[in-house]
Amino acid sequence: MSLSNPYAATVAMLFAAVSWGSLFLVGKPVLSRLDPIWFTALRYLLAGVGMTLLVVFFGQRPWAKLRAHWGTLTRYGVLGYGFFGILVLEGLKLSLPSHGAVLMATMPMTTILLRWLLDGQRPGIAVAGAAVLALSGVVLVSGVLGRTDGPPHMLLGDALTLLGTVGWVLYTRGAAKVPDLSPLEYTGLTAIAALPWQVAFALVATAGAGSPRLRGPTSRRSCRTSCISLPCPRSRRSSPSTSAYGSWERREGRCSSTACRCPRC
Repeated sequence: MSLSNPYAATVAMLFAAVSWGSLFLVGKPVLSRLDPIWFTALRYLLAGVGMTLLVVFFGQRPWAKLRAHWGTLTRYGVLGYGFFGILVLEGLKLSLPSHGAVLMATMPMTTILLRWLLDGQRPGIAVAGAAVLALSGVVLVSGVLGRTDGPPHMLLGDALTLLGTVGWVLYTRGAAKVPDLSPLEYTGLTAIAALPWQVAFALVATAGAGSPRLRGPTSRRSCRTSCISLPCPRSRRSSPSTSAYGSWERREGRCSSTACRCPRC
């Protein structure tokens, strides 16, 4: 089925939206074992194999196009895959999966603002009103306002995710810079061009941190045991036997005063 068919294009976009949304649910537990930088590098390393095969079989002279547009493809590939991928996962680590999934819906508004700032195309009243309405819906659905039971750095995580989406919007705008590339070729060749830089950045970050970025699973029993003496940041009841803010219960891994989770577990 050709994607010039509007129904096929709609199905393709719905599939992309569902796949993107599932990233946050699947990725959240993985981030307890894998650093966002390596998570991003390994994701696109594995995906790059499949994209390479697709480009080879369905592209038209892809390697010649890669050589001709190497700089442009690398620049936008790093923006779309590296910058976007790392910041979104860093934000997910600090926030909630539902927030990350909903924040992806702000990309049309970001696109409108960037076209206004970079291209001078001021949005009309109807478009601006629709953008404000959509943004209001994002705020209501995400529960950013008035929510107090989220992670302590939830707003910072949401801000990182929102900043990451700017990289993806710039990436999609970059397709206009190489009009001789098909959507498949642009997607695949930018992934191939950016991959060496992503792996190099992961190696440098690992060396700079002084410790491996690939982490094994932490024993929840040992974690909870070590958290017994930690003060609970959400409880305000005093406990003379532990601390002024309560303590973590050994068996349940919860605060003895309120049902909140240990930040280390």
